[in-house]
Amino acid sequence: MNTTSPQRADDELQQTALFLLEYASAQLAAGGQTLRVARTLDRLAKCFGYVCHATFLSRHVTMTLSQTGMMPVTLVGTVPNMGLNFRQLVALNNLSWLAHDRNLSFAEVRGRFGSIMAMRRYHPGFVLLAASIANASFCRLFGGDCIAMLLVFAGTIIALGLRQFMDKRHAAPCLSFMISSFIASIFVAAGTLTDITDTPQVAIGSSVLFLIPGVPMINSTLDLLTGFPLMAFSRLVRSCMLVSCIGLGLGCTLFITGLEMEPVVRLNAGANLCLDLCLDAFLAALASMGFAILSNPGAFVIVAGGFLAAVGHALRLYLLLTMQTGIISASLISALVIGVLCVILAKRFHIPGEFFSFLALLPMIPGMYAYDVILSTINFMNTSAVMEATPYLVTLIKDFLTVMFILCAMALGAITPLLVQHLFSDSEKYRQKLYANGKQYS
Repeated sequence: MNTTSPQRADDELQQTALFLLEYASAQLAAGGQTLRVARTLDRLAKCFGYVCHATFLSRHVTMTLSQTGMMPVTLVGTVPNMGLNFRQLVALNNLSWLAHDRNLSFAEVRGRFGSIMAMRRYHPGFVLLAASIANASFCRLFGGDCIAMLLVFAGTIIALGLRQFMDKRHAAPCLSFMISSFIASIFVAAGTLTDITDTPQVAIGSSVLFLIPGVPMINSTLDLLTGFPLMAFSRLVRSCMLVSCIGLGLGCTLFITGLEMEPVVRLNAGANLCLDLCLDAFLAALASMGFAILSNPGAFVIVAGGFLAAVGHALRLYLLLTMQTGIISASLISALVIGVLCVILAKRFHIPGEFFSFLALLPMIPGMYAYDVILSTINFMNTSAVMEATPYLVTLIKDFLTVMFILCAMALGAITPLLVQHLFSDSEKYRQKLYANGKQYS
């Protein structure tokens, strides 16, 4: 065999492997979609003259870095629990392209990476206020009155503030979600017991929607559609565990208060369709921008995401009310329109399109269907007679499948234009034009 025996991996290869592992783990921890993480990791490895192969799971990354004539290095790293951070994701994606196009040295890339990881997040008080307004907007979207909105607003501030406190002390996410769900729902339920609101069902149902893991749900669906089944399954199981914890907290509230909850009626067609659509668009934009703060994106991404959410959510309502379209078909069409608009924004402002689509799709997450799944599960478990429990089981299966198909429709509609645009765009020529203009891109 006329081959050269591979040498032992040198320090440079090991240091590069450690950095790339940290780079990929940071992207996943910040909420990166797996296909995007894999592409940026491969791009950055090629900049340093190496070949990278990686396997991704929700909490771990296994990576092998190799070069001709050298012993490959295989590392396994843990994904830290840093919380969603879209601003870091955009910057990390930008860094991979800068290293690729400008031949940055390893030291330069490492220094820029440190600056990105040091980016500050929004003030916790501002996050509390924004998320509470967003959750109150959700309450109104589902027909809640002004008192119900105030109850949901106050309950969200208390529960989310407690969750921030527990997260700082590294409490288990499942425990944090369960306690936050209980605090939010018990506060709102106590208010509804005084008969101060005419929509108690909507108020209690909306009180826990700020905890629904929308971005992980969307990511898991996108991973499944783009060929990462292990990552999709890991994220889906984690999301289901968090939803189960939300259900446990809500179940404790219903047990203590003795309230009998019914599924929330979602659509109420008014006399003035135009006014209904405008109000729906405004509330969807508020919900999108408010919950976007939790993901720490840039100001422009927040505003653009709110605009796309208004367009998509109002279009879905229009299809449901006037075209008699099913919720799954309406979600697919609306997500497809959002995806096309994301391609336009991505090309114009040089930010990956999925960051816009994530925020735009948040108000379309089937939160109330997920709430109905929780409610049906509680009712099913509390019913001992088989015949009486059967309707709850049927409702549980129906709502669960509805949630899954809505998520798939949203993800498919949003990602299809982005994949088509990636196939036909001349990214190299476009980036060189940006360099000439001195602009940033991602």
